Order: sequence, then structure tokens, then C-alpha cells
Amino acid sequence: GGGWRYAPRTAGDTSVTGWMLMALKSGQMSGLTVPKATLKKVESYIESCESSDKGGYGYLPNSGASPSMTAVGALLGSKLLKY
Repeated sequence: GGGWRYAPRTAGDTSVTGWMLMALKSGQMSGLTVPKATLKKVESYIESCESSDKGGYGYLPNSGASPSMTAVGALLGSKLLKY
């Protein structure tokens, strides 16, 4: 679904997804190829965690915004996701 969590084959969460995207982007900056489709799925996942009033991000989709997850969501939704 575009997100990662602590165990395989489970729905993602914003926290772990943030770390995984940082790893992918680090690899990309060092010359590794990261499929654009993967980054697009991460983008879709992060968008699903955005609060309904567009004021923040939650740990899970439809979970309500929190300050820490809003910080992660803002980072992931910034230039970091630009392929």
C-alpha cells in the first residue's frame, strides 16, 4: 500500500514509512535506482494519512493528526518525494 511497518505484510504507519523513505532517498543520492512507482506509492500512503482538515498527519490513515507525525508527513510531502 505504499507504507511500511514493523512486520512484513502489515499496513504501513507514518513513522516507519518516514525512515524507509529516508533510506530509499539516501540510496538514490548515492547512485542506486529507486523505481518511481515505489515513490508514487509512498506519496499515496502519506496523502492517506493527512488529516481531513489538511492541517497535519496521523500515525495511520484516519487516525487524527499529531505533532510528531505532522513533522514526518511534512518532510515526506516536501521536496523529498520529488522523483
